[in-house]
Amino acid sequence: MVRVVQWLKPLGGRFTKGDSIVRIACQLATLTWTFPTRFVELEEQSPLLLRRLCQMTKLQHVFVYGTLKKGQCREKCWPIPPESVRPAWTLGELYDLGPYPAMVQGGYLIAGQVWSYIQQDILAVTKVLDEIEVTNQPGIPNEYDRVQIPVLTQDNEELPAWTYHYSNPNQLKKFARLVLPTVSFQMQDFVIWPAGTLWN
Repeated sequence: MVRVVQWLKPLGGRFTKGDSIVRIACQLATLTWTFPTRFVELEEQSPLLLRRLCQMTKLQHVFVYGTLKKGQCREKCWPIPPESVRPAWTLGELYDLGPYPAMVQGGYLIAGQVWSYIQQDILAVTKVLDEIEVTNQPGIPNEYDRVQIPVLTQDNEELPAWTYHYSNPNQLKKFARLVLPTVSFQMQDFVIWPAGTLWN
């Protein structure tokens, strides 16, 4: 990261050793319009770094709300380390199935996490997650459907993200318990699983 900062400081950005590669890439995307000649200089001096930073600006996102979150039992099932993990929320309804939750469309604020990956990694990630969530598996009915939804991070960045909705909402509502809001943030009430846990 120190070398990254050393390369980028001449571009005019305010970077520090503590900055994440994602934040640097996002700032670089803006700086490109302002400092095109210096961007070319970066390409000449460190083409591999430039290629990596360009990939960062095209991140793919996965929103999780249950056992795949950091601190939960399936955290280590992710096949590739993410570029970042941030608290985020979306709209829906969350049901408690005991060992794991299920989300369907709805109007509650659902708290979770958004895991971000570069494009070249997202297919490997979703392949493993599809197996975990019983999605698109040959000869097996879906338990969850992978869908794209809008999510909002805690710092108000809106992102398109993959997530998993329960495949049979009508059946779900007959035998599962609806999770009600238990967490407050910025004067709004959020649903979180397991109930009463911290949102981070």
